[in-house]
Formats: sequence, C-alpha cells, structure tokens
Amino acid sequence: MAEVSDYTALLYYTSAEQGRWNSLAATGTQTVVTYSFVAPEDLGSASDDPYGATSYWSFNSTQQAYFRQALAEFEDAAGLIFVETSGPAMINVFGYDGGSAAGWADLPWATSYSTSNGELAIEGGSMAPGTYGYETALHEIGHALGLKHPHDGDPTLEEHLDTQENTVMTYSYAGYNVSELGVFDVQALSHIYGDAASTEGWNSYVRDSGTVVINSSARAETVLAVGGDTVIRGRAGSDSLIGREGDDRLIGNLGRDTLTGGRGEDTLIGGRGNDLLMGGQDDDPYSGNGEDDLLRGVSGRDTLYGGDGNDRLFGGSGRDRLSGGDGSDVMTGGSHGDTFVFVSADFFDSNEITDFGRGRDKIEFSGTTLTSFSDLTVTQAGGDTTISYFGYYEIELSGYTGTLTEDHFLFT
Repeated sequence: MAEVSDYTALLYYTSAEQGRWNSLAATGTQTVVTYSFVAPEDLGSASDDPYGATSYWSFNSTQQAYFRQALAEFEDAAGLIFVETSGPAMINVFGYDGGSAAGWADLPWATSYSTSNGELAIEGGSMAPGTYGYETALHEIGHALGLKHPHDGDPTLEEHLDTQENTVMTYSYAGYNVSELGVFDVQALSHIYGDAASTEGWNSYVRDSGTVVINSSARAETVLAVGGDTVIRGRAGSDSLIGREGDDRLIGNLGRDTLTGGRGEDTLIGGRGNDLLMGGQDDDPYSGNGEDDLLRGVSGRDTLYGGDGNDRLFGGSGRDRLSGGDGSDVMTGGSHGDTFVFVSADFFDSNEITDFGRGRDKIEFSGTTLTSFSDLTVTQAGGDTTISYFGYYEIELSGYTGTLTEDHFLFT
C-alpha cells in the first residue's frame, strides 16, 4: 500500500471511476449537484441504519441553514453548484439519534445508465459552526462528493500529515473543532470538479415541476445534467452538454456544440452553429421502456445522431447529417440539401424520411455491405417511395414520388 504526502490520498474515484458526480466527463469538470432535506413522511426505518441508530428525524429550519452554510464552503472551494430540491436528489439529508457514528454518507455513483440517490445522515442536533456537528457535516459532505478517509484505501496519507488542519476527512481528532475545509480538501475537490471560477456566470435553479435548470456562461464548457429531469442552456461558446437518465432538454444556442441526451426522453436543440447532436441510449434499465428522443438542429451544419431507441430528428435550416441509429426513426432534414445516414445499426428497422427532395438531399450507406445503387429495390405506392435491401433495410420516403437515381446515394 502506497503512502503519499498530498491530496491524492482523498480521491475515491481512483479506485472506482464512477465515484464522482462528473464521471461522464473529464476530471476538473464543474458540476451541479442536487440535494434535499428528507421530509418526515419520507424517512426510512432506523432499524436498517448501518450504525445502529435508534430513530431518524428531519432537519429543522436552523439545522437546514447551517447545512447550507457548509455547502457554501464547498462552492467556494471548487466548481460546484448545489441546488435544493423537494424530492429524491443526488444527496438526501436527514438526522438520527443513537448509533456508533457521528454521521455517515453514501459516496457518489454515476454511470451512463444511472445516477445514485445517496443518503447523508448526521447524529445529534447541534450543527452550528464551531461545533463537532458542523465539522461532521463538512466531513460527510466530503464523502458525498467523492472524498475518502486519508487512512483508508490506497494510497493513504503519511501519518504526520493526517491532521485536521490538512483535511476534514481525517480521523485524527486533536480535541478541537474546525469550521472550514483543509488545504488538501480544497485541492482534492478542485482536482475533481475544477476551481470555483469555473462556475462564474452560471445560474441554476429548480422549477415547481422539479426540473432543474442550468444556464451556463458564454465560455466553451462541459455541462452535465443532474440525476433528474434537467434543462441545460449552453449560451455562447463551443459547449458539450451531456444528459443523464432523466428527460432532459439540451439547448446549444451559439457556438459549435455537442449535445448528448443520455438515457430518457430527451429534446436536443442545436442552436446557431455547426453542432453535433446525439440522442444516446433510451432504454430505461428500471422500466424497460425505451422511447423517443427529439433532436433538433436550428441553423448551421448540424450532425444529429439518434442512438438507441425510436427517435425523431429535425435538421433545421442548414445542410445537416442525420443518422437515426438503432430503432425505428423519423427524420426531417429541413430546407437545404441534407444527408441521411444509415449504418449497420439500422438493420431490420423501419425508418422514415419525411421531406426527401426539398433540397439536394442524399442517402448515405456507411460501413455496410451495400456498395452500389443496383443493390437496392425501389418501389412506389400511395404517394410514397420505399427503399429496401434484401430485408435488411426499409426506408420510406413519405410523400416522395420522384425518380431516384444513383446520384441520390453515397456508399462509404
């Protein structure tokens, strides 16, 4: 087991990459994290407490204010914004009596499939700055953001540095209480989530519906959705907007943006730029219902990729590339010459192009066994044209009655 003399002893994600809220992006990516104070009717049973608590209780207004004050210290230290919600959140906070620990918290867990709803519990009711309860709150929030004990795991912190001055994550209690983060805490958090300046110009809030809204700055940034329904507005700059498993609405606005819906029924709007829109995987691993993404370019040369699921792609007013991916997709190119791309993932699916021929449109078969126009069967009926290839493809050009020639196709 290695010993180190710096903040890396606090990094949980080095042993489990999913153990940070921004695991869908690079370390140093600023992140919005939701939290909630668990209401009395939503408290679980203390009989299941991991440290033997005798009862659970909800924070009162004073305790909530102190906890928000502790969260503000983390916002001042790193690229973090906390948004309070009324329902299940990424961090769910309550108190308890009895038991063998001063507090406990679940570490974060975030994958492309799901984002955890972790719990954070504090023993006893005193949480004012300067008390042991406030230091415990700092310690448990550290866990909830992906910090581990410096004496646990690999690496560990050199013993002479494992002090309260260096980190609130220490177990080396010197008989006094600290009310601020240690130098290693700030360094570890900045490493994971970037510095506090990275959220300058951001604005985030929750709607009455429970949807979280994130308005980023005019800089080029990566913006992650929270673990529930999220609206992200990218503003200016070439942004990367990334959804999670909620029903997200990602809006690129100005700049050359990349929008990835993730899992859920998402709406992706490229904005005015040359954008890349990707629906991601729709199939909800808990319900089994994979439904629709709506991807919409606005103006510019956009690339829209639907991913898994039955998607709707709208190219907008630019010369766009639209690829539905796996699933039965409906694609509308828009007013200019667009390229509709079909790959091997489209095998055995029925796809529809609603406006073929409005511009100098092309149909491209990419990375498939198709090599020439003569491989295709083209039929017309009821005012529509259908393109097929030995049962592998069925592409309907709705409302199109023109003559298709080799010039309408690309084989790559």
